Amino acid sequence: MDEFADRVEPVEALSVTCTLDGDQIDGGSDRPYFVAPPAKDEILTAFVVWEGEQGWPPPAEGAQALALALADLLGLNLVETFLAFIQSSPHQRLRLLEIAGGRGLLEEVRGEMEGTSQVSPSRDPVAPEPTPNPDTADREDAPQPPSGREPAAAPVPLLTFEQLTIDGEPFIVSGEQRPGSHKERADEGDAGGERNEENRRSAPGVDLNALDALGMRIATAYEVRRLRSAGFSRATSGLDAESDSIVIDVSTPAAIQAAEQASATARNALLRLEELGVSRLYPGFDILSIAGGATNRLIELKSSAVNARTQAMTWNEWKSARASELRGEFWLYLVGNLRADLDGAPPFVRAIHDPFASLVADEVEQRQVRRAVHLNVREFAEAEHLDLMVASA
Repeated sequence: MDEFADRVEPVEALSVTCTLDGDQIDGGSDRPYFVAPPAKDEILTAFVVWEGEQGWPPPAEGAQALALALADLLGLNLVETFLAFIQSSPHQRLRLLEIAGGRGLLEEVRGEMEGTSQVSPSRDPVAPEPTPNPDTADREDAPQPPSGREPAAAPVPLLTFEQLTIDGEPFIVSGEQRPGSHKERADEGDAGGERNEENRRSAPGVDLNALDALGMRIATAYEVRRLRSAGFSRATSGLDAESDSIVIDVSTPAAIQAAEQASATARNALLRLEELGVSRLYPGFDILSIAGGATNRLIELKSSAVNARTQAMTWNEWKSARASELRGEFWLYLVGNLRADLDGAPPFVRAIHDPFASLVADEVEQRQVRRAVHLNVREFAEAEHLDLMVASA
């Protein structure tokens, strides 16, 4: 989004043509917009037809073109939503977020953009007072600021990676097998409309970026140790061009590109996965474990400040997890109890093989937001489990 804002160029008219095998195809079409996501080592290209000299807010056709360009760039069928936000005032946008049930995420998104996330989605952030509009100030139907605002939660301390010792051998644990339908079990955790603490991966005030980064370091170290114990003595988490046993971060396109450039082993493994239908830049899991040059585990990582009962998995992640040719290699790693103020609850790593077959899950359709899957991560047949040692302060 930031790159789009920097690169988009308003034009008075736009015609798009294409070539096939080096020959231009006749009959170029007029378009209200054009976006081309950047390929490797390239920059994003974006044009929007913006007639006239009007600035912001844009003219009607310019707003429509901008909404279409954003939806195309992000791959989201939310043209009407983008258009509504583009044509609304700042205060009206807050009202739209409130109606859509997404206002509680606003501060978290702002925190991520600023490099920190200190407010849980379960809290309603404090919004700035809107600037009075003389045209609507005296109207009864003018939007009014919401009441009952809550201050941001105090920061919650997390453990540091240096405090933890990943040692010992994992042991097999059995999950909960409770009677009753899955719907009944889901209702138990949300009685009275309140989310139980153990159904959230973090309490209000947890820095979610720091939580995810800590979980990634723990899971990667656990996996390197597991490979070395299995006989791959040169296993490493660094991008060692010479090693054929590596554990790499594939959670972002930038991390994947860095791994491919540094390691032929990583590049060949990702090519093999692409042949099986896995996207090179959005594979649907977070960590790729390679042993002896062959893919060993495709690891989806879920980090939690507590011992969460449920976790959400995106539809892209779930599709990768249930792909018939990959299910034998797919694992769900849960890293939990990462708060520094939990007494008697050691941090842990839990590895669940083939979560599509092992876990009870609900498919959830969040209209105009995303399609996701909720996993009951304590209801499984068996899993590898390792409690981590915590050094005293």
